[in-house]
Amino acid sequence: MIENWTFNKNDACAAAEIRDFLPDKVFDIHAHVYRVADLRLGKPGFITEGAAEVGADIWRQCQERQFGPGILSGALFFPLPSENSDVIRQNEYLIEQLDLSESCKGLLLVTPHMPEDYILKALDDPRIIGLKPYHMYSSETPTLESSIFGYMPENLWALAGKRGLIVTLHIVRAAALSDEGNLETIRYVCEKYPGVKLILAHAARGFCAPNTVKSVRRLRGLDNIWFDTSGVCEAAALSSILAEFGPGRLMWGSDLPVSEMRGKCVTIGDGFLWLNNTTIRWETASPECGPILVGLESLRALREACGALGLDEGGVQDIFYNNAMSITRR
Repeated sequence: MIENWTFNKNDACAAAEIRDFLPDKVFDIHAHVYRVADLRLGKPGFITEGAAEVGADIWRQCQERQFGPGILSGALFFPLPSENSDVIRQNEYLIEQLDLSESCKGLLLVTPHMPEDYILKALDDPRIIGLKPYHMYSSETPTLESSIFGYMPENLWALAGKRGLIVTLHIVRAAALSDEGNLETIRYVCEKYPGVKLILAHAARGFCAPNTVKSVRRLRGLDNIWFDTSGVCEAAALSSILAEFGPGRLMWGSDLPVSEMRGKCVTIGDGFLWLNNTTIRWETASPECGPILVGLESLRALREACGALGLDEGGVQDIFYNNAMSITRR
């Protein structure tokens, strides 16, 4: 039986093959912590197959299976967005997990109409170093075609710029980074609010690699923009970022819990498809294949991208640790 949230012999083999690529220290720049009850999910699925509470301990346990012991130095945690979630309770749980892990920091999950007084009070905690907006809370519908301002309005960008906050942004729209509106807004907010530290999650939503490959060059000249690798299994998207920005702007992220899904996200035409136990009957595949965890597939893609660009150990260390240490300093 093909199961998520497990670590089987295929995973162990893939992890062993990757370890000679890994540095001595790793910081996870993109990991979610949550209680399933707070998400108010309408039906069972991948998330409910895991633990009822996914906190710092589960994060470490899952990532150490892939990296080995003694390498993980910390993480940037934020809640897991869900359409009907209790956002306030999720942020409270984030704080609880930061209390349990001195080496970790957090981003506050925010919505367009969240009272600014609430956000400001949360930012009094020095461990909260930024904001995590998400399209599910957009004032525009359908939210998957939302503008960036639909779920991260300008008053929040102004606050982030004034406070020097990280904003981890999952862009949407079908063309992702190749969407003109997304490109214009990214450049606008980065130039108007230079204090913002913008992280474009998932290699600028490079699940469909050509969307990032074609357009990442159009972000040239922006000094306050970074990218994370979270969940991306296409080396081309990561290679294009490294070619344009070098290793100083790319950071590894696990995307827990997505890292514990068994399968892979692949480019299909002008879009992408998650190959997992809801889209593929693995037992009927011919020839037979043993899928591994998404976290491992993403690490494979990153290793391929680094190899293609000829990165040395220093560059790899930047991606896994040094860049995160710099951007999370408040």
